Amino acid sequence: MLFTNIEILFFPIDEKMEETREFTLILYVNDIVGMLAGVLNTISQLSLSVLTIHQSIPMEGRATITLSLDAKGTNLEVDDVIQALNKVDQVSKVDLISMTI
Repeated sequence: MLFTNIEILFFPIDEKMEETREFTLILYVNDIVGMLAGVLNTISQLSLSVLTIHQSIPMEGRATITLSLDAKGTNLEVDDVIQALNKVDQVSKVDLISMTI
């Protein structure tokens, strides 16, 4: 046989799921000084890692914030995070955009 020393590598999905718990949220907010700091403080209290963050240009006192977060190392569910962020002053709505599986 020509190929006698072939290693077969497997990438179990369960292991990948344990390593990464990433999701992206969009927050609809009132544009006031300190609002973003309140959002990031809540994320810090939940022990989440921010992967990306984007805030739209405010129009008529409103803006959106798109956050990609990693909940690796926590027992939090996405719904827990959404609920916590909905309690932040000046956040009117939080929606899930995407989630890794």
